[in-house]
Amino acid sequence: MRTKGINVVIALAITTESVLRMIAAVLGSYTLNSLIGFHTQRFIYFTLLEIAAWLGFMAFLFIGRYLQGKALQRMDLLLRRDVMTVLSKQTYAGFHEKNVNTYASWLTNDITMIEERGFQKVYSVISFITDPIVSLVVLFQYHWSIVALTVVASLVTTFLPQIMHHKMEAASVATTKQNESFLSKIGDVLAGFDTLFAFHKTRNMVSSLMTSGKKLAKARIHQNTVDAASEVIGAAVNVTSQILTGLLTGYLALQRITSIGAIMTTGSLSANVYNGLANLGPELNTIRGVLPLFSKYHLDSLNARNDQSKAAKPMASDLTAKQLSYAYDGKLALAPINFNVPYPSKVAIVGDSGAGKSTLLNILSGKLRAYRGSVQIGTKELNQLPLAVLQSQVLYIDQLPYVFNETVRYNLTLGDNFTDQEIWHALAESDLDAYVRLLPDKLDNLAGENGRLFSGGQRQRLALARGLLRDRKILLIDEGTSSLNRASAIAVEDQFLSLKGVSVLFVTHQLHSENKDRFDQIIQLHSPAEQH
Repeated sequence: MRTKGINVVIALAITTESVLRMIAAVLGSYTLNSLIGFHTQRFIYFTLLEIAAWLGFMAFLFIGRYLQGKALQRMDLLLRRDVMTVLSKQTYAGFHEKNVNTYASWLTNDITMIEERGFQKVYSVISFITDPIVSLVVLFQYHWSIVALTVVASLVTTFLPQIMHHKMEAASVATTKQNESFLSKIGDVLAGFDTLFAFHKTRNMVSSLMTSGKKLAKARIHQNTVDAASEVIGAAVNVTSQILTGLLTGYLALQRITSIGAIMTTGSLSANVYNGLANLGPELNTIRGVLPLFSKYHLDSLNARNDQSKAAKPMASDLTAKQLSYAYDGKLALAPINFNVPYPSKVAIVGDSGAGKSTLLNILSGKLRAYRGSVQIGTKELNQLPLAVLQSQVLYIDQLPYVFNETVRYNLTLGDNFTDQEIWHALAESDLDAYVRLLPDKLDNLAGENGRLFSGGQRQRLALARGLLRDRKILLIDEGTSSLNRASAIAVEDQFLSLKGVSVLFVTHQLHSENKDRFDQIIQLHSPAEQH
């Protein structure tokens, strides 16, 4: 409905094209009859009218194609927005059920297929419907038997190719799945270039591409084969129908029921009917073939009621857990734990690999809601808090925070409105302001692909500045120094521990002696296996 207006205009333009083309065909028969009868003036008159009809046809053809181009891009953009809106409403676990390359395929390959095999085909279908209708109306002036034959043959032409539509749907779905697999494989291989380079295995990139590419090529070849079979069925019926129409019109001319000039016109008009309906079946099959793509987007969720909770003003609150645990598919990932973190506190969370340190932070950040036991911020149970409210209190910083290929400003504000003074203050608190001031464009400098302008420690400080800019009261830092050398790690720890008015829960494998005594408490986690 969002593009209804322009598509109605396009439909009218296509219909006008059909009418003008049929008028030109009829005028052609009058021109031929005038020539046969040696009527010079009538010949010139009908020739001029025919030229005018063709000029009008070409004008509406241009208008229609121009508007189709605009409408297609508009519909593509709206569909991409809808898909991205659905993705933006996903839960943390729901989003990570698929990898980002699958979503990229949805937004590129799939929508390109929907445009080419869906939206564009709808315009073709309009033409294939209007052409036969207008042609049949005109054929009535010649003889009813021509119309009767054309109608019967048209029904066969339309419905016979429909036997292929189930195969076309299956072929379209198979192709989109291979598109997703191909994009995922290529993304994985390219991301692993450094590892392959270190082991002199970069040739594996080519073999991986070819293996995945051959599967995609096979799916596309199968899809083209099914399309071709549908088109051949329609074409065979079409040719047979045109031959029968030519024979009937010739018979009527011999019986002097129609003029000789009518042979040319009825042939042209019946061809419009047969060609239109011969193509209508395959085109409808093609459109049906892309309909299953929409089901995986779950666009019906766009009408679902959104969480209207607004982010609350950050509050100074204690954090308390009682018999808190978590299990993945029945397997315990975090053994029951009790703790109390008064506000503001600096807390180290330690434990062996597999003890549940990251799981604990994922619970506290709201990513995992189906925990057992209790964990409260202040007096509020964490999984009862709307996510927007929880995220206004808590900031999660992972080992290597993601940096967008955008400006430093955007990486801090993420589209929210903050003054330059507020941004520089947050950068100063995170000890990153001096570095940013050295950049050519300062806050408006691009961070580079994957944040290449920032070292690991600087990324940590950038993520910290994001939270400080929003006055987060609880910081959750997951292995924030694991990828840094000792000097850089101690400097980053010192930065977190020096923050005032903030509770910091810091997951680490190694407590540095220089900062160990600065933590208010140390929470020791044990592997779930040790609890048995």
